[in-house]
Amino acid sequence: MRTFRHGGEWSDPISFVAPPDPAAELERLRAENAWLRREAEALRPQVELARSLTDAVVLTDATFVIRSWNDACRRIYGYDAVEVLGRSLREVLETEFADVTREEIARRLLELGRWRGECLQKHRDGHRVPISSAVSAVRDAHGAIVGYVAVNRDITNEVAARERARRDGERAMQVARLAEELAGAALSVARVLDLCAEGVARIFGDGAVILLRGPADDVLELAASHDPEPGRGARTREVMRAIPPRAGEGFVGRVIVTGEPLMRAADEPEGLAPLLGETFRDAAMSHDVRAVAGVPLAARGRVIGALLCVRFGGRPPHQPDDLRDLQNVAAHAALAVANARLHLEAWQTQAALRGRTRELELAMEELEAVAYSVSHDVRAPLRSIEGLAQLIEDDCAAVLPEEPRDWLRRLRAASVHLAALVDALLALSRVSRWPLRRQPVDVTSLVEELASELARRVPMRAVAVVIAPGLTADADAALLRIAFANLLDNAWKFTGRVAAPRVEVGCTRDDADRAVFSVRDNGAGFDMAFAARLFEPFERLHRQEEFPGTGIGLATVSRIVRRHGGEVWADAAPGRGATFSFTVTAAGRADGGDG
Repeated sequence: MRTFRHGGEWSDPISFVAPPDPAAELERLRAENAWLRREAEALRPQVELARSLTDAVVLTDATFVIRSWNDACRRIYGYDAVEVLGRSLREVLETEFADVTREEIARRLLELGRWRGECLQKHRDGHRVPISSAVSAVRDAHGAIVGYVAVNRDITNEVAARERARRDGERAMQVARLAEELAGAALSVARVLDLCAEGVARIFGDGAVILLRGPADDVLELAASHDPEPGRGARTREVMRAIPPRAGEGFVGRVIVTGEPLMRAADEPEGLAPLLGETFRDAAMSHDVRAVAGVPLAARGRVIGALLCVRFGGRPPHQPDDLRDLQNVAAHAALAVANARLHLEAWQTQAALRGRTRELELAMEELEAVAYSVSHDVRAPLRSIEGLAQLIEDDCAAVLPEEPRDWLRRLRAASVHLAALVDALLALSRVSRWPLRRQPVDVTSLVEELASELARRVPMRAVAVVIAPGLTADADAALLRIAFANLLDNAWKFTGRVAAPRVEVGCTRDDADRAVFSVRDNGAGFDMAFAARLFEPFERLHRQEEFPGTGIGLATVSRIVRRHGGEVWADAAPGRGATFSFTVTAAGRADGGDG
C-alpha cells in the first residue's frame, strides 16, 4: 500500500500503519461467522432442494473449482462429493462439446449470463455420458462473476431414442429404395430375387437366402443368396444344393408351412444347430451363426417361399424392428415376383396369340383363295347349267313329256339356289374380313331405305312396316346395313302367308343401359327349343318348299353383331311371329373378333 503526501510525491506508508487491534479483529471475525451462519441457514432449503433433484447441480467458483455437488451428481457421474470438492470441474468431467467451442460458451456466459446445450462428460468408470446442460453465471452486487451453477441431465435414453429413430428412418429409406428396385425389375423373376438378396444383405449386414417351393412343392429350391463374405456365401449355396431343404423341416421349412415369421438367437452356434435342420447344421457350426430371422414370401394368397437373414458372430441378435423391416421387404419382393410371373404368362400368352393369329391369317388367306375359286370357277358352270336347262325347256317343251319338263324346271331351280348359296357364302366370308369402320349411323333412314327396296322388289305384297323415329347407332354403316337387310328379308319372307303382314323396327334400353335394336314380325314364328340353331350356317327350321332360303342370313347377322362386340338373340312362338334383337357395343368399350 502506498500513500500520497504533500508536493505530489509518493512515500513509503509502512511507518504510518498502526498494528491491528487483537480485540477488534476477534470481534470482526465473530460478526462475519454469525453472518455466514445466517446465510447458510437461509440457503438450507435451496441446498436440500438441490440434493433432492434428479438433475445434477454443480456449483463452482469463477475459476470452475467445484464448491457444491448434489446426490444426483453422484448417481450420474459416480463420484462422491468428498472426491471432487475443491477440484476443477474441467479436470473431473473432461467435457466434450460437439458443435460449440469453450471460447463461445465463455463469451455467452459473460454477455448473456447463461448457456444451454448438449455435451459428453466422463463417468468415474471412464465411459462417456450424454448430458443436457444449462449453465448460469452467478454475479455479486457489483455485477462481477463470482461463480457458476450447472444443471445437468443424463440424456442417454433420449440420445438412444434419437439414434434409433435415425436408424429407423435411414432403414425405411433403404427399404423404400429396394422396393423401387424390385418393382423396376418386374420383367424377370431371377432378377427380382437377386436384387432382393443383395438389398437385404446390404441393409442388414447379414447373409441373405431366398428359397422357393419347387415343382414337387415340398422340396425347397435355392432361388437367390448373397453374403458380405463371398467365400462363405459360396459354401452356403453348395450345402443347400447338395441337401435341398423340405417344407416343414427345420427353421425355413417351418416358416413356409406356418406362413409366420420367426427369429432365433444363441450365444454359440451349437444352440442354433438343432433348430436349423440337416441342411444348415454344418454351415451354422463352421460359419459361427448366432442368429437367424425368416419371413414368408406370399403371392396370390399362397406362401411360395421364404426370405432368411443369417447373422454371424460378433453382432447382436435380430430385434423386432428387423423382423418388421424384413416382412416389408418380403412383401415387396413377393409382389414383384408375382408381377414378373404375370409378365411371363402374358408374354407366353401373347406368343401363343401371335401364333394363333398367324394361323388365322393363313386360314383367311386360304378362305380368300377358296372364295376366289368359288367366284370364278363355280359360278361359270352354274350359269352354263342354268342356261342350257333354259334352252332345252324353251326349244323342246312341245315334244317333251311332262315328267322330263319337271326335271328341267327342278334342275334350273337347283342351279339358281346353288348360285344364291354361293353368293351368300361369299357375303359371309366378306363380313368376316371386312375392316370395321365405326361412325354414327342413322338407323331409321337406313331401315326405311331397305323397306322401300323390298317393297319395290315384291310389289304384289303389302307389308305394313313401322319404324321408330330417331334410331341411331355407333357402328360400321355397311355391315349394319347387311344385318338389317337380312333381318328385314327374313321378316318379309316369313310373313308371306299372313293376311295382314306387319314388321316393326324399334329400340329399347336393357339393364346395362345398352341400346337393344329389334325387328319384330307377325309371321310363321318357330319353336324356341330350336332357337340355338338359328345363327349357325345352313341351319333352317322350315322346309325349303315352305320358305325358300340359303340358311346363311342369320349366321351373317350373328357375325356382324359379334364383330361389333354385341349379342343377338330371338324370341318366337309357332304361328305368332318372331322378334330378333341385338346390341351394338359403343366404340372403345369392346370390339368383337372376326367371329
